[in-house]
Amino acid sequence: LLATGGTAEATARLAESLGADIAGLGFVVELDFLNPRDKLKGYDVFSLLHYDK
Repeated sequence: LLATGGTAEATARLAESLGADIAGLGFVVELDFLNPRDKLKGYDVFSLLHYDK
């Protein structure tokens, strides 16, 4: 679940600090009305389902 993007951003940054190259971030559900992609600029984000409200 991608809600606000904070946890995904922290996880990606932690992995990068350990030397990982992030190819993309994948989620089953994304809550679009919370604008999570604002925090994930610079990453490719893929979601299967999108909820607008």
